[in-house]
Amino acid sequence: MQELESELSPLLTYHNPKHTLYVLQSCEEIADHEAELSWQELKLLQAAALYHDSGFMRSYKDHEYE
Repeated sequence: MQELESELSPLLTYHNPKHTLYVLQSCEEIADHEAELSWQELKLLQAAALYHDSGFMRSYKDHEYE
């Protein structure tokens, strides 16, 4: 989160740390209600949620690739 807070462009009004925390919370709620996940699977899901927009720290264009 510190990296996202310091390296994401302030011009990004949607893809920002607040959005990332919302996605993390949403993933955890869905996992809690929809699936029986192992501890390891839950940690992978949380990591994916936290890093899903990290490509924006390198490039706006092709951020998915990054």
